[in-house]
Amino acid sequence: MSYEGQTHHPHTPGNPPNPHLIPLAHYNDHTQPYVPAGLELVQAHWFVRHGERAPVRQRLVGVGEIPAMFPLCSIGRDFRTSVLAFASGSPSTDGTPPPPPASLPTLATASGRVEASTMEVRRLAEDVDSSARGTVGGMSDCYWGELTDLGRRSTLELGARLRSLYVDQLGFLPSTLDATSSPSVAFRSTNMPRTIASLHQIVEGLWGKDRRDPAYRVAFTIRGWQDEDLYPNTSCRRLRALDTASIAKAAETNDPALAELDPALSHIVGGPLRLSAAPKANGVLDTAYCCRAHGIKLPRELDDPNVLRKLETAVVHEWFDGYKNPEFRKLAMGRLLGSLRQSLDAKIRSPADEPTKLAVYACHDTSVAGILNALDCFG
Repeated sequence: MSYEGQTHHPHTPGNPPNPHLIPLAHYNDHTQPYVPAGLELVQAHWFVRHGERAPVRQRLVGVGEIPAMFPLCSIGRDFRTSVLAFASGSPSTDGTPPPPPASLPTLATASGRVEASTMEVRRLAEDVDSSARGTVGGMSDCYWGELTDLGRRSTLELGARLRSLYVDQLGFLPSTLDATSSPSVAFRSTNMPRTIASLHQIVEGLWGKDRRDPAYRVAFTIRGWQDEDLYPNTSCRRLRALDTASIAKAAETNDPALAELDPALSHIVGGPLRLSAAPKANGVLDTAYCCRAHGIKLPRELDDPNVLRKLETAVVHEWFDGYKNPEFRKLAMGRLLGSLRQSLDAKIRSPADEPTKLAVYACHDTSVAGILNALDCFG
């Protein structure tokens, strides 16, 4: 979770991390072309980590101003969902008594007596307290891991920056999105609500409502978890074994440094903070960064930049040291980079048969960091 002032990805709330690193086309300065002389831009692939989110689970309630439920998600509440409905005049709608359950399916569900329809729905988060009875949250309360309003704004802004570059400055993409122009773009997301919502916000930034054909439905794809290559292949036993060994080694190396934080943090987080035992360093760091990104006050000890830097260093080793092993790299990211290479090769061999100019993939920290590690440019 990024926040303003972070060294490795400076972030201004409401904007994507490192926006200054998204190159601009210097169309009025021939000494700084976006596309180097002698080359032609034919295809671009963007792997985008989802926007800011709520913590993935409840932690540290009452510490500082950390709430039991995070009121950061007012936008993603009302939806229109597809449903199958009984057709007008079917037995279920004309006053005829319903048949007994044993005779189902009924006449209403046969012979074309049902039709596609939509339903307006409202999704609310529910908190379960010690009594195990759910408490319905308010209109802004997030469910765990949900894309927040700030995360929606960040990914919306990213889409707008992509439009500025590829539509307004380079003329690389069409100015409007419709059935005719849609083959030039491809959108894919992991099957997670926060990545899907982030992808939708990026598309909105690229082609807002007034730049889309009202009759066109923006298509995006998701894969089954066994086939998903946007994160490491968790179904691979060998990869899991390598990952477990790497995490154990990271804990052995970094837990002594975390022990130095015990005097400042153990009374706040409920015990010694370690990679190898509860409370987990990565979980506390996740909650702390979420709070910082959204302006929620933390206790002074946990808000200390030196403390956060030490926690982050340990967690980065825990999550990504496995990539030092070439076998781990191949198993974790080989499928994705192999697929990307096939796409690029197909575009080179037969550009006319590969109309895609821009592909956007909504994914995760582990996706982006995995790619960077595999390409030896993770820092």
